[in-house]
Amino acid sequence: MMSALAVHSEAAKPFNNAERMLRAAVGRRFAATLLATGSDRTPVDAVWAQKGVCVGCSEHKVRTHSRELMRAWGDTYLITAQKLTDGLAVSRLLSVPFYVAALLLPDDMCYLWHITEDGSWEQRKTATQNTCEGGVAVRENAFLDFSTAESFPLRPLSLLLRNR
Repeated sequence: MMSALAVHSEAAKPFNNAERMLRAAVGRRFAATLLATGSDRTPVDAVWAQKGVCVGCSEHKVRTHSRELMRAWGDTYLITAQKLTDGLAVSRLLSVPFYVAALLLPDDMCYLWHITEDGSWEQRKTATQNTCEGGVAVRENAFLDFSTAESFPLRPLSLLLRNR
């Protein structure tokens, strides 16, 4: 039986495809294989492996907002605070780093926060969009500072040149 989660809706398909591209880009960047977790309800989206050993875990987000717009909103990335709490718990259990990876579609850029290293964020209850299908949710949200993120293009120049 198909889940009623928004992640399975028609509106989510482009986001799911972009998340797969984000996972591949992070894997290329860090010479790791990112394995998607097997359930919609797992506390992280991927575990990282190198030479058969788990070396990290991550939460992935795809957004339709540009970096320029994010700067206008305070130069922070909003994420549900529970995602960070859950990711840190998995990180501690596995004794590996936890990351948040975000793809900003208009810019074709990836951003990666090393949460276990930085571990600090502003947090407050705010109203935000509920899912990719819309709606409003009031929840405890965290705000990750873009100045602490590593950035890299979704499609490196070498891949673009190879595909010509």
